[in-house]
Amino acid sequence: MINKQVINIALAADRNYAEQVITLIKSVCYHHKNVRFYLIQQDYPDEWFDALNKHLVKLDAEIIPATILDSFEFDSILQKHITQASFYRYLIPKIPEERILYLDSDIVVDGNIEEMYFSDFNEKYAFAVEDMYISHTKHCYMEFPEMKPYFNSGVLLINNKLWQEYDLFEHLIQTTKAYPKVIYGDQDILNILLKNKWEILSNVYNYQTGVMYGSLPVNKNLSNEEILEKYQKQAKEVQPKIIHYTSKYKPWLNNEYFVLLREKYWFYYQLSWEEIKKHHQEFFV
Repeated sequence: MINKQVINIALAADRNYAEQVITLIKSVCYHHKNVRFYLIQQDYPDEWFDALNKHLVKLDAEIIPATILDSFEFDSILQKHITQASFYRYLIPKIPEERILYLDSDIVVDGNIEEMYFSDFNEKYAFAVEDMYISHTKHCYMEFPEMKPYFNSGVLLINNKLWQEYDLFEHLIQTTKAYPKVIYGDQDILNILLKNKWEILSNVYNYQTGVMYGSLPVNKNLSNEEILEKYQKQAKEVQPKIIHYTSKYKPWLNNEYFVLLREKYWFYYQLSWEEIKKHHQEFFV
């Protein structure tokens, strides 16, 4: 990679999400150069990384396997409704970078995000976007009566220097063990530990499509058609740069319901590496 400011992106997924990981990487590379991806994983073969890097090197990018050699840390915190891969992001402090953007795998990047990525942390541990559903519902615990503002953990701009100094990995593991029955798993744990330590980002940087399926009070008098129209209009106004396909309705599934902005996912999915390279030649000096 050339010596310019590098965007470090952490991904975490098991082999079942390989197709979505590649689609996400394509979307990032379509809009950026000088990107270093770290994939926290346990079951991807070396050949997968070798094949992908043959394409990425032509785009001034690379992907590095952050391989979990021993998963014993996760054995005691697994929950029935949360997969082990969901806890992989706990390992981000072990990545040797001071600034990292974490992205869930059910995401595509639909614009340039450098301005956000290089924001001044001002001693904050992270930048994140409020959860578009939970922020409008009652959500708290006896031990934690005040959980608002509450962020969606699918997009986190991480001050990894502070995460490392605070030994956040150990705090995450111990807090997860102490509160095994939290509803939203690792997302709840992150919100508990980072209370008053994070900065709110615009939902341009984590537009959550699943909000239209939640039974929010503001939508209770609207028909399904009116709800769809409302969020289509909202998405057009927001013009999100990071689209997050929250909820069980994903663009790659044969859904019974409409998936907002599903065409964006398929645009990046079908892009060839040659098309991305050609785009670079036209738009990057």
